[in-house]
Amino acid sequence: MTAIISLTLLFSSTVSYSQGTEKTANTIGKKSLIGIQYNPIYADDWTYAANLFSIRYGYKIAKPLTIGTELTGYFYQKNIDLFQDHYYISTNLFLRYSIRPDKRIQGFLEVSPYANLYFMKPMNYQDMDWNIYVAPGLSVFSKNKKFSMDLYYKFSTQTFMDGGHGSLSYKLNFHF
Repeated sequence: MTAIISLTLLFSSTVSYSQGTEKTANTIGKKSLIGIQYNPIYADDWTYAANLFSIRYGYKIAKPLTIGTELTGYFYQKNIDLFQDHYYISTNLFLRYSIRPDKRIQGFLEVSPYANLYFMKPMNYQDMDWNIYVAPGLSVFSKNKKFSMDLYYKFSTQTFMDGGHGSLSYKLNFHF
């Protein structure tokens, strides 16, 4: 009788323990994020040329993978004669792979196709072109993992204001 009770307790504790660890191993944590960005844009001679504003929404589909969408606006300064009445809005889908997704400092690689829509003021559509970027970077999370800051370098098929195809950038994110 004692052997049956001992085996029953051993079996039930083994089943309980295995269910508890399996449950924690499969949790993703906070699945959604909203990110914002502001970057001043400089021309090739380091003169202040434009403002970049961006907002994004992402959803974590697996521990290392996040998909999402982003809306970005470039607004030029008045003192740039060629572009003073121009602005453009870009929209994109992104896929991010995080390295060490459980840690507070994570590496990542993000890939995104995007469309640039060019306008003249007040809302006169001019043109559109398609681009793609690849961005390796680092995410630094707060202790409770509700906030993060992304610092990354964007390699793009688009030619930027400085004449190059790369840009250092950052984003602030809220995770929920």
